[in-house]
Amino acid sequence: MNGEFSICPLRRRSVRCDCFRPFCQSSQVAERFDSALLWHANRARYRLQLSYTDWDGSAKDRMVWPLLFAFLGRTRYLVGWYEKREDFRHFKTDRIEELKVLAEKYPGRRAVLMKAWEEATSRQNQG
Repeated sequence: MNGEFSICPLRRRSVRCDCFRPFCQSSQVAERFDSALLWHANRARYRLQLSYTDWDGSAKDRMVWPLLFAFLGRTRYLVGWYEKREDFRHFKTDRIEELKVLAEKYPGRRAVLMKAWEEATSRQNQG
């Protein structure tokens, strides 16, 4: 399996997976949904419907194509393609109130989406 070697704090064991981009190790992560659903959707390319609380406290539904998980300190992020904005977004998982895995898979290959995210991130960091 191609990918990066990471520590998965949810299962407390080492895994080899291309869906992780750890910035540093994290301690316990508090979430309101079953993390196994998120893992499954990410690996199988299923679209997600999130009920997500913005920084101002308002809850909104978001349609997201899950791409990877990132850890920054004690915060875990879901990185994905946000359909409404047609762009990549980083969602704090502790702000996800509800998560639904939809029956439809997102189009295309995950590797292509990953490469597009890496290029977009690189452009943002340069500018």
